[in-house]
Amino acid sequence: MNRRRRAGGGKSWHPLALTAALLMLPILGVCGGGPRASAPAAERPQVVKGLDDRVGWYRMPAGDTALVTYSAKGGLRLFSLWDTIYATTFVPGADGLLHAGGPDAPVVEFREWDGRVTGFEWPVGSGSYAERLPGYGYQVEPFAVEVEGVTLAGSLFLPRDRPNPVPGAVIIHGSGASDRDNYWYMTFADTLVRSGLAVMLPDKRGSGQSGGDWFTTGLAGFADDVAAQVQALREHSAVDPGRVGLVGMSQGGHIAPMVAPRVDPAFVVNISGSAVPLNEQIVHELSQDMKRDQLPGILDAVVRPISVWVVKRRRPEWWATNGPIDPIEHWAEVTAPAVTLYGRLDESDNVPVARSVERLDSLGLPNLDVWVFEGVGHGLMIPDPNRVRPDILERLAEWVADAISADAVSGAADPGTEL
Repeated sequence: MNRRRRAGGGKSWHPLALTAALLMLPILGVCGGGPRASAPAAERPQVVKGLDDRVGWYRMPAGDTALVTYSAKGGLRLFSLWDTIYATTFVPGADGLLHAGGPDAPVVEFREWDGRVTGFEWPVGSGSYAERLPGYGYQVEPFAVEVEGVTLAGSLFLPRDRPNPVPGAVIIHGSGASDRDNYWYMTFADTLVRSGLAVMLPDKRGSGQSGGDWFTTGLAGFADDVAAQVQALREHSAVDPGRVGLVGMSQGGHIAPMVAPRVDPAFVVNISGSAVPLNEQIVHELSQDMKRDQLPGILDAVVRPISVWVVKRRRPEWWATNGPIDPIEHWAEVTAPAVTLYGRLDESDNVPVARSVERLDSLGLPNLDVWVFEGVGHGLMIPDPNRVRPDILERLAEWVADAISADAVSGAADPGTEL
């Protein structure tokens, strides 16, 4: 994830010639992740009935805890984010049963006693039984938001013990197809809900159980989706409507400051979203790819503009509208407490970190902090185990707690802090 991590996915490529440049179109995260538009909602798997009772926490055979939650694929998704790191999808098969990983994979058999789910065995007959943990951890419920006739679905994570309305956060997707099954997103959602926030983790428009089409939707359209999701979260009976914030992931960090003046959030978090226009970011990204591939300088000067042209020619109208959008103009209008997180190694990958920090610092906003973490890249992850660095999650949780506290007072900015 560190090398080519994008919120919508992505792979490495080798742009040694125009032919290779043409092949890279389907996998560039910055330009939307691929040329194939999403299937209509009616053609996607729908949520299978009877899943609600199975959603919850389980003690796995190895002793670690795992969350079984709603999947974007219409079944269930198992996450273990803490001791042992893994994620598995339980998908519905033609037989109506749930299967681990695919319709031809082993059956996941959930067992009940006195009308309550007590655990599951997987694969069936293996003797490996995961025990249900009633009342443990936080709760999960599905949600759906309507935006101009399009249904946007997702999961809402709620602290279990909440005598008073709790603060909330809406997670904003990065580029390409992306949904609530994304392990990277779930890591941040888990951190925030454990900190006492209600967290809305949607399927991006045109992904998972959400209708619409992400491929043709511009940043302004995604900002409309986020505004509707913020409103829906504020209307939830468990949520304090005055303390709902935004968490932008990767390209979602462009969208967060765009929508902030419209929804007056309690806080704004930008995780690895650049502070330069996409027209500038795509040039940086392709240049870093060529440096890694050790392309000779003379070829770099020729191939890079060709590669940029190839990327843009498949979506000329999209790039004409969205490429010039400057995040700095929107950040200048953000008045809520805000923080941007970068990994130093991302400079050699997706994001021009130094340039982004310089531009954010130039605003001189007392409400904006900028953190640069050494030794990590776009995903802020360490390789062993492959997870977001724990101290980064802890620091973010502390910052959010301060931002939403009743006694929070805007202080001096902490620009460009190296950590």
